[in-house]
Amino acid sequence: MRISLDWLTDYLPNTLSVAEVGERLTATGLEVEKSELVDAVPGGLRGVVVGEVRSVRQHPNADRLRVTQVDVGAPEWLNIVCGAANVAEGQKVAVATVGAELYPAGSETPLVIKKSALRGEPSEGMICAEDELGLGTDHSGIMVLRPDAPVGQPMAEYLGLESDYAIEVGLTPNRMDAMSHYGVARDLRASLLRDGLDVMWTEPTTADLSGVPGGATEVRVEDFEACPQYGALKSTGVNGTQASAEPIQQRLKAVGLNPINALVDATNYVMHALGHPLHCFDAAAGGGTVVVRRAAAGETLTTLDGVARTLHADDHVIANASSAMCLAGVYGGQTSGVSATTTAVVVESAWFDPVVTRAMARRHGLHTDASFRYERGVDPAMGLAALELFWTLIEAQFPEARIEGLDWVRANDPRFVAPTLEVSMDRIGRLLGERLPDDVCESILESLDIDVVAQKGDLWTLGLPVYRWDVRREADVAEELLRIWGFNNLAEPEGLRVRSQPEARLNSESLRRTAADYLVAQGLNEVMNLSLTRAAWFAEHPSVPASEIVHVLNPLSQDLGVMRPTLLYSGLETISYNLKRQEDRLAIFEFGRRYGQTAEGRYEANELGIWLCGTYPDAHYSRPNSTASFGVLKGLVGGLLTRLGIAYTEQPGDDVAGFWSGRLDLLGPKGEALVYMGWPDGHALAATDVDKPVLAALIQWDAVVAAAQNVRRAYAEPPKFPKVVRDLALVVPAGTPYGTLVAGLKSAPVKTLEGIELFDVYQGKGLPEGTMSYGVRLTFRDPSKTLQDQQVEGAVQRMLDGAKQHCGATLR
Repeated sequence: MRISLDWLTDYLPNTLSVAEVGERLTATGLEVEKSELVDAVPGGLRGVVVGEVRSVRQHPNADRLRVTQVDVGAPEWLNIVCGAANVAEGQKVAVATVGAELYPAGSETPLVIKKSALRGEPSEGMICAEDELGLGTDHSGIMVLRPDAPVGQPMAEYLGLESDYAIEVGLTPNRMDAMSHYGVARDLRASLLRDGLDVMWTEPTTADLSGVPGGATEVRVEDFEACPQYGALKSTGVNGTQASAEPIQQRLKAVGLNPINALVDATNYVMHALGHPLHCFDAAAGGGTVVVRRAAAGETLTTLDGVARTLHADDHVIANASSAMCLAGVYGGQTSGVSATTTAVVVESAWFDPVVTRAMARRHGLHTDASFRYERGVDPAMGLAALELFWTLIEAQFPEARIEGLDWVRANDPRFVAPTLEVSMDRIGRLLGERLPDDVCESILESLDIDVVAQKGDLWTLGLPVYRWDVRREADVAEELLRIWGFNNLAEPEGLRVRSQPEARLNSESLRRTAADYLVAQGLNEVMNLSLTRAAWFAEHPSVPASEIVHVLNPLSQDLGVMRPTLLYSGLETISYNLKRQEDRLAIFEFGRRYGQTAEGRYEANELGIWLCGTYPDAHYSRPNSTASFGVLKGLVGGLLTRLGIAYTEQPGDDVAGFWSGRLDLLGPKGEALVYMGWPDGHALAATDVDKPVLAALIQWDAVVAAAQNVRRAYAEPPKFPKVVRDLALVVPAGTPYGTLVAGLKSAPVKTLEGIELFDVYQGKGLPEGTMSYGVRLTFRDPSKTLQDQQVEGAVQRMLDGAKQHCGATLR
């Protein structure tokens, strides 16, 4: 949220620098992220001052130039050559001194004033015309000021065009009380009072509307739960074409708003001043009636952005007698707003339920300044004050404007009753680590509009302001005291007691670091994606039932509507983003969580995703470029499991539509699924807009951690006896997975078998039709003696028999 430093002085006149204000606000919990200078005119007229022409003489070498002596309040007068015909002795003029940067009308490049000589006469500045200062287009002569203009006064100050500072505050969602200049000034006041500084709190004088009669507008509220308070101020004698006064426009620009017209600008001004949104309806659109109701299912409304929206039955609208005029507290309607033909307006000042407003804004994908405030709960007591400030601005802008009536509808809503809270100051002291003096606590609470109703020992009864929706517990009061008193002002303890909690030698975090180090060393980059993902991807997913998807009740946007049931799509979206930016070598991994729900309830599980696309490993002069292959992915994943000490077996995966077009599963020692890897299928690639082949692995991290914690590492001495190797070419039916062959070979127990390695795959000439050949290397070793050929041959034969029985393998 942007705050104008000049605007703050309306409530809290002070001489603090922008740096001091930023430091104090940050200390109170309103973190200042940045501040920037905002000029009322380009260049801010810096270096331009009021001068008085003391003498004028004809230039000796130029008929159209004059040499002047100008007093700018400096010890010596300036010698300035001027070409304007209207320059005369005794005039008060605008003088740009040496070094000033001017932005003439229509120019984006500054004109830097330098000391120079014109036709032999020195010139130490420039007497400016209106267009040369960027204040207009008049270039008929120099700008002549009033005779009483103070010599030496900066022109920006003289014209009321002083530069301002815009302060960017990073506001937390609970701080509705600080979503205005009034609220920020209140916190700044509390900070100054804490240090014992003199503070002058002022509030701009506004019109008193408390006695204005009603009857001008018929207001009907059909749902008091969603709108317990609604006010409608009707005014005539206005128009929708007149621009706001320059000071109003300057302040709106400082907070990032573009001025529109005097009526709309006044509502925006009030919202940023007091934090209470207002809305202007063209009185002709309402027809004298305002109805606050729920929308009819299927009802349509064209909003200010020109979008025709189909309304939901839970939507809350402001309507006339026949149709909806706007989305209540969110967005105006195209046909009911202020236009060039507007001559009378009805100004809305209401309190809308935060939950209803938030749900409606998310449903329509809208985020406005008004909804931002209504979603967090505005101060219901500020409704009348907001209208009074609005009318004060309108009266100054439209002298002929008059009020037709002010109509209110109010319900006895318990949410508007100021609550009380009993707190223990001793407990608060323990929370803070220091018992603050009672007079300090009372002063801080009073500066935050929290009344100390009663004190009975350490028990205080507090009267809380309605607008502080976030202060309802003892801990909240402790937080309020701490943020104003200041973390840095708490006494440092003599020592800290730390209790260490023993943890497993191999825990999830240590294993994660090991895995991340391994993958980075293999040339992969770690990525991070949101756990929220697009609802459209899984709305009619072929493999994920809709009942298992966890939907977000109030999504941030339509693209972030569900919790991701798998990491697969997140990685593919990252690949899509990079491919569209000519990054075609992609090897990435991500640690994250997937979410789902069953009849027993919701669950979440940790997962590690790996994705390869394009060239991998990186191209190198010692090897040709090669596209990532399944064997490379398998080696990468297998190497990771081996690094963690986990033994695994392979099993062909069932092809699951919507996830994989081909898949291999790696199972743990207890048969649990550790890894699913393969090629994401067309549904996944199309959904994420990936147009290149991708290999992916989804490692079930919780299962991997459990398996790794069961690993018992022990020292093994180097083998004393030699190994024996046998290479076999085995013929199997075409399409037989290699894992099936390995399972057949291992089906016959052979204690001396050390390993099985694939070194060749062949299908073609020399083999019976419908068959293929695997070349495998069998390694045998006996740790206690040297193996004899007869022992090895017998073991090989038993393994061949097992493979033949298991998958029909025969020796080639």
